[in-house]
Amino acid sequence: MAFGEATVREERAFWSTTGMYPQSAFVNLEAATRLLELDLVCCPDVLTVSVAIHAADGTWEDVATVTFDDAGRPQSDVRRKLSFANKNVVCSKIKLSIDRSAADFSIVKSVRLLGVPACA
Repeated sequence: MAFGEATVREERAFWSTTGMYPQSAFVNLEAATRLLELDLVCCPDVLTVSVAIHAADGTWEDVATVTFDDAGRPQSDVRRKLSFANKNVVCSKIKLSIDRSAADFSIVKSVRLLGVPACA
C-alpha cells in the first residue's frame, strides 16, 4: 500500500453483483490502518452500501452506511465520499456490502481508501 492511500481500480476490474442482496466484497490491508476517507463510485442502480471493519473478537462492526437514494436515479455513475477523520476507525480488514439495488445487476466501479498507518 502506498503511504496514505490504497486504490482498487483497473479498467477491467470491477465488482458486479448477481442479483441477490446483500452481497459483500472484502478488502485486506497490508497493516492496521486508521481510515480517513472512503470514496465509492457506483452505477446508478446501487441504493445502499454498508461498510464494516473486522473487530479484534472476529466479528464485523458496522462503521458507515452510504445511501444513493437521493441521487434521483441519474443516468451516469454516482460518487460518495465518507469521512472518518473525526472517528477512530482502525482496521486491517474491511467489508463493503451492497445491501439494496434498483436492479438485479449492479456495479461498484471504484473503491478508494485514504488512511495512515495505525501506529502513526
